[in-house]
Amino acid sequence: MEQLTWNYLKVYYGQCSLLITHSASSKEELSKKFEKPVQVLFRGVDTQQFNPRFKTKYFKKWYGVKTAALFVGNLSADKNLDFLIEVFKGLPEVKLFVVGDGDLRKELEGKIDAEFIGHKKGNALSKMYANCDFFVYPSWNVSGGVLLEAMASGLPVVITSKSGAQELVKDGINGFIVNPSIKEFSEKVKILTYSERIRKKMSDKAKEFAKTRDWNTLFVELFKVYEETRAHSLVVMKEIP
Repeated sequence: MEQLTWNYLKVYYGQCSLLITHSASSKEELSKKFEKPVQVLFRGVDTQQFNPRFKTKYFKKWYGVKTAALFVGNLSADKNLDFLIEVFKGLPEVKLFVVGDGDLRKELEGKIDAEFIGHKKGNALSKMYANCDFFVYPSWNVSGGVLLEAMASGLPVVITSKSGAQELVKDGINGFIVNPSIKEFSEKVKILTYSERIRKKMSDKAKEFAKTRDWNTLFVELFKVYEETRAHSLVVMKEIP
């Protein structure tokens, strides 16, 4: 069935002059399958909606915490949340905030002393990002959207080397990429918990990177690609006898 699907896609996309994808890893895969040029146009983020300006004075006082880590996503098996629980069980100095809902919520609530906020959207979600100190995402299945939202909000991120969104994170600059090891993940979380200086430095770099992925910037690039592809296609058509 997989080969049949690829055969169909080759016929369908064979009519295109250019294939556009959202990551370097998917470009590599598509380039092996299609005899067509493939260009990467990354996912974007609304840097006005996800912004440090949503930070409030009372968030940490309300919850009685000094340092706050954040996870945003569906509470499902593919998010590798048992891994995250093991990491934070040994770190009482930092409080984990979990934004999202799903089948595993009740089970997870019984395993760890964390703040389960439930599903949030709009300004309520923006405030959760802006009021936490760093973002943790152990899942191997990540589109990159939540990472960009976190970075635009000024949060360094911690992901594993199995993540599909590694190209968004510059290790040691705007976050950490670690082996899928509880010990190694915990070490990076400890760094971001105890070192305000490193957090601040990474926060600035995270915001700086997110600005390069603002939707307005990416739309300009997209329209440019459309125009160049259209112009090239017209030249090719004229050359056909």
